[in-house]
Amino acid sequence: MATRYSDDLYLLDLSFQGQHHAIASWLVRGERGWIIIDCGPDTTRTELVASVESAGLDMRDIERILLTHVHLDHGGGVGTLLREYPHLRVTIQAEAVQFLIDPARLIRSAGMSFGDKMERLWGEVIGFDADLVDGIVAGETVPGTSLRAYATPGHTATHLSFLDSATGVLFAGDAAHARLPESALIVPTLAPVELDFDAWHTTAQTMLGLQPSALAIPHFGWVADAQSHLEQVEERIAQRRAIAEELVRSPADVDVLTDLYAATTRAEYTAEGGEVDDKVASLELAMPSYLGGQGMMRWFKVHGWFEG
Repeated sequence: MATRYSDDLYLLDLSFQGQHHAIASWLVRGERGWIIIDCGPDTTRTELVASVESAGLDMRDIERILLTHVHLDHGGGVGTLLREYPHLRVTIQAEAVQFLIDPARLIRSAGMSFGDKMERLWGEVIGFDADLVDGIVAGETVPGTSLRAYATPGHTATHLSFLDSATGVLFAGDAAHARLPESALIVPTLAPVELDFDAWHTTAQTMLGLQPSALAIPHFGWVADAQSHLEQVEERIAQRRAIAEELVRSPADVDVLTDLYAATTRAEYTAEGGEVDDKVASLELAMPSYLGGQGMMRWFKVHGWFEG
């Protein structure tokens, strides 16, 4: 289902695994057609197309798919979309292009986190012809748009966010974490394998310096209080890191850490009030606690917190 923010901007709720407010795509009008930002996985392809149609458009009106990063919840369905709609072009950070053309390494990496849930969550992940993708680097503008790319690593090394110079809206990907509609709670997006807190510090300062009018995030939706939200990005990471530092002594602690992250998020939603179970269900699909646990464990290992 599409939610209209202006004549040139729609949010598309992809109803991931049948749950609202888990994964969003953004639909932005360009000079030569419409742009989908973060198309989602193959398992939501039908919902993506239906949402485009609910905005009064057709997939033939879509000119380009723009990806903030390569994770499967953001761009896993791009190959099957191009197979069905070969007129589309794709834009992603230049060094990440290789993972779209041949996704074998991406699939192997994701399989380490998702195991036997891979097919159910993400569906078919396929490559496509290199001629269909445009690499982009920080400082460049997406062809046919007013979207300027900014390097925002931390969640992944090749993560980009895109500032619309016409409106001031920042399409932040996972650099600004997850936050559900009608909630003030910001949940860090601490996924493996490229989690980098030093890079995220720079990213947080970059985003604050842009002074966006609003944030458009995939998990999930429109954030009107952009500056206040961005001021909490590093604080929320520090809180999750402190929980782990208090608990973790070996890689075997990952399950306990995952359970504690899940319990912490539930407690925070409970304190906030409202429909807690629905919020938790959406958040655990958008940013599962086990990914947060895995991401933190990976960071500890890389930085010598423990051996093994």
